[in-house]
Amino acid sequence: TMFSTANPDDPNRFDRPYRMRAVADGQALCDGIQLLMLATTLEDAAKFALISIDSTMRSNVTVGPPIDLALYNTEFSEVPICVASREYQVQKLAHLDGEGYTPEQLLVVKEDVLAKACLCRDLAGGAEGKNQIKNRSHTSVCTGPNIVNFSKLASLAEMVDHIYGRAQLISTPDRPHVFVREAELYLEFVRGELDRFALDLSTRTVAYFDEFRTNLLEGLDYYGRFADEHDLGAEFKTRIGECRAEAERIAVPVLV
Repeated sequence: TMFSTANPDDPNRFDRPYRMRAVADGQALCDGIQLLMLATTLEDAAKFALISIDSTMRSNVTVGPPIDLALYNTEFSEVPICVASREYQVQKLAHLDGEGYTPEQLLVVKEDVLAKACLCRDLAGGAEGKNQIKNRSHTSVCTGPNIVNFSKLASLAEMVDHIYGRAQLISTPDRPHVFVREAELYLEFVRGELDRFALDLSTRTVAYFDEFRTNLLEGLDYYGRFADEHDLGAEFKTRIGECRAEAERIAVPVLV
């Protein structure tokens, strides 16, 4: 049970340990003590649940995937609705002007609301458009970061040939090593989080940024040693060095 306000006499209130139990098809998925605080977000609560389920699966061979998780919102209705749905986004955008955001904050918050795609509808958008089916969807695709290395239309046969090494579809043969690209993505992520923190829109703490910076530098140092041990070349070491220099420049926020 989730409570919106704290009751000092409630033994299950969020600011003390309480027992959380999840059951599916008569099988207990998780049953243990979890510590959630009053400031816990829905996303963090879901993360805690998944960690508990993962721990149970590791210790009990009778419990296993598939595990389904869905997060819904009841901000504008008693019946939960998806935050990527048109119904939610239209109502949320209409309420933003009255929520006290600065102009700079409002731009970011609006982008957050609109960034979510309704996969239930939009993954079929391409097929609907090709078959001239009237729809209001926007075509969505699920890709990884390596999509930036491809820039041409390809048939299914060509894609299969590329996967099995019979053809080459990559348009950027000088693409960075996967470790370099990983480091660049981490840097891009933390820059965005720092920007949000500066606008007072982040739930991250100063300790989080300090730990992130420390862990990133340690990882980049490991990549440097790895490059020496496996002779990954000068280009790799140069790019990793550039990433490390940028990581060094990460300014951890200071609370005043």
